Amino acid sequence: MMAEHPILFNSDMVRAILEGRKTQTRRIIKPQPWVRRTAIKLTLAYHICDDPILADVWYLSDQNGDTSPLGKCPYGKPGDVLVVKEGYRIRSCVSRGKNSVVRGYYTADDRRFKIQLTDAEYSRWNARKKPFDRTPGRFMYKSLARLKPVVKSVRVERVQDISEADCIAEGIEESTVHGLPAFYLYDGRAHWTADPRESFQTIWDFINAKRGYGWDKNPWVWVIEFERLT
Repeated sequence: MMAEHPILFNSDMVRAILEGRKTQTRRIIKPQPWVRRTAIKLTLAYHICDDPILADVWYLSDQNGDTSPLGKCPYGKPGDVLVVKEGYRIRSCVSRGKNSVVRGYYTADDRRFKIQLTDAEYSRWNARKKPFDRTPGRFMYKSLARLKPVVKSVRVERVQDISEADCIAEGIEESTVHGLPAFYLYDGRAHWTADPRESFQTIWDFINAKRGYGWDKNPWVWVIEFERLT
């Protein structure tokens, strides 16, 4: 049965999805799995069974036989839908109460919307101290979601295992410098590199280093590949 899962993206990555450049995302596994540092070989297993409690459970095991359960992927399984949360601003309320309709725009690309909120969403929005201010994506109402890509695959790996092709699929900005491919560095230096992994590393650290999951920590991540259908 298809399920929907909310997922937050910043404006850069929303634009990458809109432009068709981003078809993968990596999200930190919490809590991080425990494995023996001396383990030579690690294996991953995806447990599928008829029991709804145990179904779709991932776990990690080492060559010593020790296992570390990862639980279910919070972003679903193939066939499920990701409901993208992004920044927005409501500028006016066309009608109030039941069948409330609001107008505004998405901050990623300034695209305007005119959307009807549910009664519960309207009540929460109307109770805000500054309902017409720009709003971060984590506070986005489901009715405002314009992007609902479908999950194609899910796997588990460490973030430094990413390939160059997957770095590009993560939506890093690509250009041409002196006739050669170049990738943007998201570290405040405002310049480009020929190495897509270096580009991805800077955007990974920009988002995750301050939370203790920097590139140097090489955390375990969920790798979600998705496809935008509309």
